[in-house]
Amino acid sequence: MDGKRIFKWVDENGVVHYGDYVPPDHSQRRQEEINRQGVTVKVTPAAKTKEQIAEEERQAKIQAEARRVREEQAQKDRLLLNTYANEQDLEKHYKEKIDGIDSVIRTIENDIALTNKTIKEKLDTAAEMERNGIPVPEQHQREINALRDRIPKQNASIVAKQKEKQELQGQAKRELTRLRELKTMQGKESISLPSEVVSEMQSTIVNCLNPQICIQAWARVKDYVQAQSNTRLKIATESQIITAEPTQPNNIGLSVISIVDPNGGARFQLDVLCHNSPEGQKYCSTPAVQTIRNGFKSYVESR
Repeated sequence: MDGKRIFKWVDENGVVHYGDYVPPDHSQRRQEEINRQGVTVKVTPAAKTKEQIAEEERQAKIQAEARRVREEQAQKDRLLLNTYANEQDLEKHYKEKIDGIDSVIRTIENDIALTNKTIKEKLDTAAEMERNGIPVPEQHQREINALRDRIPKQNASIVAKQKEKQELQGQAKRELTRLRELKTMQGKESISLPSEVVSEMQSTIVNCLNPQICIQAWARVKDYVQAQSNTRLKIATESQIITAEPTQPNNIGLSVISIVDPNGGARFQLDVLCHNSPEGQKYCSTPAVQTIRNGFKSYVESR
């Protein structure tokens, strides 16, 4: 063994071999390098098979997805705690949104009633013409048909709004349950988040102290949403400003809710609406979209 490196390996039949080099046809097997005292000084693991490499990649993807889910849930939890000081705030917020949907449904129902009334009046007019031997003008009949065609669309709108209401009620119930869980956990353990997530949340939440400041800030919120979103403005009320959902992967929408506190102040929370596709989610992680998130607080608080 005079200063020479001695290698030890086991072939496919389980036979142990020693030599000053490992033959090429055994180079992928586990090897041990032995010194002059017969002590193993280095071990080279066997090369991984394609199956082993594939399994490691599969496990890595599983772990990465698990991390993503944990971080996403942690972010949602932190946002929930930052947005609602208590259960009453959450219930008030969702009551306002549900009341808004109920108001839309009532408006559509009133429109349907008015449409039916107009149809009846036009039918009565047509019947009176026929009794007097006067031909009913084609335009008159077309107007009746157009009104009749409108009713199924109005009914479909009601069904859609009722579905939206049910989904909102379910979401409110889930968030209320989770908020209770988090409030119970507070003080017992901390909810840790990656620093970049904390930074993002800090830049997407704005607090205002009194009604006058809040009114001015809310006007800047609307300006910011319209300037930064590339989808149309869909809702603009005293409690929420929301643009339409993105229809393309490289488009984003914005949503801001306002939670009023008992002292007359308010908290504004920005959320970025991404296209529901892998490409859309990827785009929402780009520096350009992150700049929109980071710029919200400074813009709204500017004078």
